[in-house]
Amino acid sequence: MRLLFVEDVEPFARPVTDALVAAGYLVDRARSLADARDAAPGAPYAAILLDRRLPDGDGLDLCRTLRARGSEVPILLLTARDTLADRVEGLDAGADDYLVKPFAFDELAARLRAVTRRRTAQRTNVWTRGAVSVDLAAGVARVGDHALALTPKEFVLLGTFLRSSGGVLSHVHLLDLAWDGEADPNPEVVRRT
Repeated sequence: MRLLFVEDVEPFARPVTDALVAAGYLVDRARSLADARDAAPGAPYAAILLDRRLPDGDGLDLCRTLRARGSEVPILLLTARDTLADRVEGLDAGADDYLVKPFAFDELAARLRAVTRRRTAQRTNVWTRGAVSVDLAAGVARVGDHALALTPKEFVLLGTFLRSSGGVLSHVHLLDLAWDGEADPNPEVVRRT
């Protein structure tokens, strides 16, 4: 699954990003509201992890904007703002969950699974073409009754192919979906695969 992580404090963001990647997520980073506004509408994120205190404003502004535009992407606020009024304000602004810093990564991972599970239950989770199927919620790909052992990138790419209408997908589109924003893969990686 691909995540957008909006956090400007690098000593906090780097270990969380590394842990998310180790858990199998693709993570795009945004360090300001402006960066997040550019990134959020462009990619099919499974969830957005959003800080409130950003250099150019409150993360709740992005939350409200996305909800006003009809976005249903799950938003998990990660913030040091810990009063009851802060939590209520965040949830009322459209966030799906609110986690106060500092936190244990296991709790973040569990909350992330919960918010994405609730959202994916409302959408089609299984994509099939012929004998090949991908269950996005379960993270399982199959050919007939046989499960496939795929890397996270292979899983994302296979899901993309199955969701497409059968048309040609550009290497740029595939790179956008399967590689995080910090990576700068050579387009030949996709062309040769």
